Amino acid sequence: MTVDAQGISTDDGAMPWSELAAVSVSKLDAIVEVIACLTFDHISGHCLEVTDKAPGFQAVMDALNRHLPLPAGWQDTARRMGPDDPVLVLWRPGQRS
Repeated sequence: MTVDAQGISTDDGAMPWSELAAVSVSKLDAIVEVIACLTFDHISGHCLEVTDKAPGFQAVMDALNRHLPLPAGWQDTARRMGPDDPVLVLWRPGQRS
């Protein structure tokens, strides 16, 4: 997965920034471990989910700051989250950090 000036790309396709409806982060209880999940919502209603088990997850998190006006300190907040915490919406169109 890559994040660049055009948007988000995976082996299965691409999601341009102009078609992004929201970006959020959550934690999932997978019984034996807690998994972080970034969710990219598409304007069509579909979404792309990337977990911290995916290669390059941290690089994707770091790259988001260069392309979206995300809230200050969001990565620290995401690290402290637990599976019982609500989904943290990081960005929606028109939102400023």
